Amino acid sequence: MLEPSIPPSSAMDELNLSQQRTLALAAVFQAAKLVHLFATQGAAALLIHGEAYDYLLAETLSTRPLAKRFQQITALRSGLSSLERCLVQPYQSVPETKQLRKNPILMYATSLLVIERKVFGRDSLARVIDKQLPTLQHRRQFFAEDLRHSALLAGMASLYLETAGTLNMRLNVRGQQTELTNAANIDRIRACLLTGLQAAHTWHALGGRRWRFVLGRRQVMLDLRELAMLDRAKTIKTP
Repeated sequence: MLEPSIPPSSAMDELNLSQQRTLALAAVFQAAKLVHLFATQGAAALLIHGEAYDYLLAETLSTRPLAKRFQQITALRSGLSSLERCLVQPYQSVPETKQLRKNPILMYATSLLVIERKVFGRDSLARVIDKQLPTLQHRRQFFAEDLRHSALLAGMASLYLETAGTLNMRLNVRGQQTELTNAANIDRIRACLLTGLQAAHTWHALGGRRWRFVLGRRQVMLDLRELAMLDRAKTIKTP
């Protein structure tokens, strides 16, 4: 598996290592947001968030080195926005009870960061991912690059169950019962969780650590502002 603390890639010369790391973290939050949306809205979430969903799956099944994945600012706007919101407002109010509850996206994202370390901390589970990802990449090619094909999603869901699903620690997804009992939607959720694991693995490979996320929020916020400026500059230059 890829060793942590990878130096910046020349292919991303406009981004420094901290910004690359923040983008990978944003990918974790984008996956977490999609998990929440599928759990509460089902396939309807694809109408608005389909591109964000396709991007994460494509990056997970990419043949590029791990540290070069999840590095497109525009494709990660949803995750960047969710990350910023969770840093500024980690709790959300419940008007009916006048209480505060933790943001489910933050809960899913932080859980993925923990689960990723447990999965890749076991050589046996890391080998399963190393072995199965090429198979899923070939399956993607077989189905004409259709990232939403049921067979591809079922394979990604199975890989998540074979690895993270074997741990004592489980990520409990909450949502609408109708959406959490729909087999196709469950596959979408688990496929997103797999992309979240891969994004978390990229974040860790680029030097990301949970203590740094907790104590280094000021730097993450600075990165978010700089990435927004870069995104805006690219948008202005685009004809």
